[in-house]
Amino acid sequence: MDPLQELTFELPAVRVPPFGELAAAARACGRLEGIRRLAEWTGERRVTKAGNLTVADARSAVRELGLPDHPGARTAKAFPELNELWSLAGDLALLEVDAGRAGPGPELGKDDDRAIVELWIDLLSLTLQGGLVFPDDEARQMPLLMRLYIDTRGVTVAELVTHVLAATTGLEADALTKTLSSVVSGPGFEQAFEPIIRRQLDGLEAIDAVAFDGDRVRFTHLGRFGLVSWFEERGFRAPYVSDLADATVQVLLDLGLTQDPDELFRDWLAVLGPEVAAELILEHARGGSPEHRVVAFGMLNQLGPSAEKGVRACLDDRDLRPHANAWLAARGLPAEQSTLDDLHRVFIDMVATDLDGDPRSVRETIRGLADEAEYDAALLFEGLWQCEHPATLAVLDALASYHPDQDAARAAQKSAMQARSLTGDAEPAADPT
Repeated sequence: MDPLQELTFELPAVRVPPFGELAAAARACGRLEGIRRLAEWTGERRVTKAGNLTVADARSAVRELGLPDHPGARTAKAFPELNELWSLAGDLALLEVDAGRAGPGPELGKDDDRAIVELWIDLLSLTLQGGLVFPDDEARQMPLLMRLYIDTRGVTVAELVTHVLAATTGLEADALTKTLSSVVSGPGFEQAFEPIIRRQLDGLEAIDAVAFDGDRVRFTHLGRFGLVSWFEERGFRAPYVSDLADATVQVLLDLGLTQDPDELFRDWLAVLGPEVAAELILEHARGGSPEHRVVAFGMLNQLGPSAEKGVRACLDDRDLRPHANAWLAARGLPAEQSTLDDLHRVFIDMVATDLDGDPRSVRETIRGLADEAEYDAALLFEGLWQCEHPATLAVLDALASYHPDQDAARAAQKSAMQARSLTGDAEPAADPT
């Protein structure tokens, strides 16, 4: 079986600079510039039967391009740096060789920004393909690229080695370390694997796709944008955002997986302004899930009084009214009198947001809730069954199962029974954990 078929990835959205900046970075790439200069220098020229430059022309070319000379060379092949550029120029259609003559390729005359960026992306694809030496290298290459693609702050080479080994063996990092230590003593195995990773990183660094800062490595903006195309050619959806003015709240949340969320929100707010931002945030909340509402009003907390008009307009919305009232009251702004149902709805929304289906995660959520409680939990839970919220029963079941205070847990259980008598829902399955 192809090992790549066993690797599935969901690609989060990434942020890239405006296209003009990407084009400028592609033009500044030394490797691409060298390839283009060689193709331009070659022009119409006689070549050997093997399709290479003559030795005399090779010596002229290395002087023109500032490449290392090799005085003992008898063929153009003996100039490895020049030979690599020559091969890439052909692969990129910047020059063509036919019947003993070399001439300009169809891509040589294209100099607009889009053509240059697309040319650089082709160079990236060739570089990645050239980094494959062993049959299973592509299976290692994918998790390597994925980790760098997602981690915009950079990652150490040692962490990359561990990550790639874990991804290709199917073991978590801790389990992998234990397994390796039981087979080999010392760091020998990982040290033997590291050159494979460094070889691929060195190739990417040579075309300005990655940058090193000490032992940490990260994708450049150009490298990440090029990888978007590379992933999509392989059937992965790789969304990106270059203009935050076009970003919805959901896109912003997706970007938060690969960017600093606070910095991202500040940038988004600076682009849109507080009033437009508030409108988009409330649009995200309307008709959404508990998580949509909790996240939206968390974001509104960062806007301040400028969001008052939009928040006040939510007082007629049954789902948003409790959050809107709480937001206004917290700022000393005129608000309607909160009802017990309002309190119940906010509480249920907050708990339901973290009910992800994983029993261990839910247990941690409920215990964290209990640790922070400044209210009579049992008294609150007793009346929750009266709240006509879609998640009432799920929240009560979670509270009954995982709340560490026995009185509160029993109150939640009784309340769940009352809610179930109204809805006719079956008892929840026993927690296997």
